[in-house]
Amino acid sequence: MERQKFYDQIDNWIAYNFIKIDAPVPQDSFIRSFLFFVEDEFSSKATTDKGRFMPWEQVSGDELDDLLPKIFTTYLNVRSL
Repeated sequence: MERQKFYDQIDNWIAYNFIKIDAPVPQDSFIRSFLFFVEDEFSSKATTDKGRFMPWEQVSGDELDDLLPKIFTTYLNVRSL
């Protein structure tokens, strides 16, 4: 997946889901924090240096859509600790 598409897809996913539940779109700091969390999730599972430094290379668009709900739930649980 292309780098910019990876980040745009995550940003769009956040906006879509917050709008869907009629909640205000979160602040940029929250979105940035979530993006870093997603990067860390993919980097931690990487088997190569390239995968660690380029997490967007590890996933396709459809796979990312499938993984984001689980990653977001994990992110919220970690933040609440």
